[in-house]
Order: sequence, then C-alpha cells, then structure tokens
Amino acid sequence: MTIVQCNDSFRPIMDGVGVCMENYARHLARRGHRVLAVAPAAPGTPAVEPADERDGYTLLRYASVPLPGWRPYRLGMPRLDAVFAGRLRRWIRAAGGIDIVHSHSPFVAGHLARRVAGATGAVHVSTFHSKYRDDFLKSVPWPAAADRFAHHLVRFYGSVDAVWAPSEATASTLAAYGYPGTVSVAPNGSDIDPPAPGDLDEYRHRGASLLDIDTHDPFVVLFVGQHRWEKNLRLILDALARLGEPERAGIRAVFAGTGADEGAIRRYAATIGVAGICDFRGIVLDRTELTALYSRADLFVFPSVYDNAPLVVREAAACGTPSILAAGSTSAAGTADDRNAFHVDPQPDALAALIASLRADPERVARVGAGARREVFRSWADVVGEAEHRYLEISRHDE
Repeated sequence: MTIVQCNDSFRPIMDGVGVCMENYARHLARRGHRVLAVAPAAPGTPAVEPADERDGYTLLRYASVPLPGWRPYRLGMPRLDAVFAGRLRRWIRAAGGIDIVHSHSPFVAGHLARRVAGATGAVHVSTFHSKYRDDFLKSVPWPAAADRFAHHLVRFYGSVDAVWAPSEATASTLAAYGYPGTVSVAPNGSDIDPPAPGDLDEYRHRGASLLDIDTHDPFVVLFVGQHRWEKNLRLILDALARLGEPERAGIRAVFAGTGADEGAIRRYAATIGVAGICDFRGIVLDRTELTALYSRADLFVFPSVYDNAPLVVREAAACGTPSILAAGSTSAAGTADDRNAFHVDPQPDALAALIASLRADPERVARVGAGARREVFRSWADVVGEAEHRYLEISRHDE
C-alpha cells in the first residue's frame, strides 16, 4: 500500500501524537509499504528527509509560524507553501497514487489530509487523540464558543471514512462532543522496548549518571511530558510540599520536557519551597537517555486528568516503572490499581501519602512495576501490525 501520515506536530517538537505518527510511518515502512509523513516545519529542520535505511519513510514539511501561547507548537501553512505543494504532487505521481491517508489531527494537518484524499481517491482515516475542547477553553474561556468548536470537530470527523481513537475512554470523549458515528479503538504503543535484565541494570546506572546520583538513592519520581498546567503538574509540586522535611530530603523529582508553562511551573516550585528537590531536564530527544531515566526512576507520576491514552505510561511500563495515575481519569483507563499501576485521588495530601507509602515499600513498587511491564506495555510493532490489517480491510470495503 501507499500511505500518507499527517500531523500538526513532529520532532523536534515532541508530544505523544507526534511520536505516534512517527512510529506509524516507521513500522509501516518496515513492513514494506511506501510511506510519506507530512508535518509543519520547525526551525532548523530540512524541508525534505528522503527515505533512509533506518526508518524507510519520506518526510515532507510545509511552512509554519509560531503558535502564540502554545510554545513550542507551530501553525502550519501548507496552502501558502507552493514549493511543498509541488513536492507533494511529485511524490504522489511517482508513487502512482495513494491508498490511505491517515491524519492524527482535525486541524491544519487533518484538512490537508482530507484534500489529499479527495484529490487522489484515497481512504481517509483520522485518529481522535485529545480533549481538544479543553484546549480551546484555555485560549477562549467561553463554554458556548467551546461548544461551537466541538461542533466543527464533529463535522470534520463526520467527513472522513474511518475514525479511530486510542482507547474506549477517548472514543467516549468524541461521542460526548456529539459525534454519532462508529469509533474504532486503535491503541497506542511504546517505541521503548523492555530491556533485558542485564541491560536494565545498565540503563539504571546510566540514568543515575545522567542525574548525578547513586544507583539506588535518592528515591526518584519522574514526570515526562509537555510542561503545561493541564498535565496536573501543580498537583505533583503541591504533593512534594506536603511531605515532611526528612521524606522530602530523600526524594528527587525529575521533570523531562518543555512547554508553554515551563517558566511558571519552575517559579511555582520555588515559591512553595520544593525547587531544591526538583530537576527540570528540559526536552530529552535521545530515546536511549529517556530509557535510562525511566529505568532509574522508582515511580512515574502522571496524574493528568486531561490526557487520554498517554504513551509515556507505556514507555515507563517497558522499563518496569509503575505509574501513579489519577483515579477515574482517562489516563488511568485500561490499568488496574495496585496491579499494574497506582490510582490516587488527585489531591495533594493523597498523592503525598501514596508517594511516602510506596517509598517505604519497595517490594510493592517492584510487584506493580512487573505487572506494568507485563500488562501495560505494548510495542509499536504490534500496534502498527494491527493498524495495517485495518487499513487493508478498509481499502477492500471501499472498493
């Protein structure tokens, strides 16, 4: 098959959806398909990355400008980029047409995908990844406007041939927006594979070296993701502040990532007196280094009630590191408390008490970490293999 993948973010702007599209492109190409990935340009990125031996897919980028208030995201402008349009036409002509266009966003990339599908007769699949209405409310805090925005989202997903979501809970979010159609669940995976026991020890040592700490002390709690208040970072910081002085002294809170609220988050940590135990690493692009951080961490703390099916929880699970998730959240969907994750009431006192309890019970942490590795981890190779079968079924049905 010839497949085009489209999204509004891509490396070096790292988020879960961008990682998802990259792994779809990579693993589909490894399975012998001809794959094109399309995304906005970012400062310093080449406009074209030809297929190579490692990834096997071609990447085309179109012009973009900074998106105010949403650093580091950028607003793509493919309609104004004639050079990109010419390159895209030539790629399609050389490929002899397109079978599948898969968009991972209902915005610029989604509309671009819809135009490409319409012009080539390809099947358009689109994945609903995020609580976009909540994002909109951050910029325009008017519920009536947010409802109108959700209506436009529903119209977009109603215009494509197949709608996917990474979890049942995510599908329910789109249904709550008013979408009446069928949503197929296509789960996310992890491009961090579970290290072998000997390799895991090596990764732990490397993680300790990166953090300039011992292999076993202090007790490390890790967050990886966009530094935005929606991710409930305030809860993590407030929980750290609730810990007693002796408990706090033996803890290192590591934050990997960047985002529009990073400066405010750092200032808040200083204001409440926990900056001394916080280590803000910035964005970690090297997957080996990220694996080392996951491996050295004792707990992965991700109490977001905003996220739907966070990839980072699967990545941590690959390294045997259990996640603390907000009880009842869509982030926690598909996990079981005290079996393959820890669920907590998203309140500072409750999170502080759980961290303190788990720090004193390493056997419990190890047991649940093993459950996460066994039951939460899924490889992208397996996930994309399932997607390939779905593409084939959709294509046959469309004939």
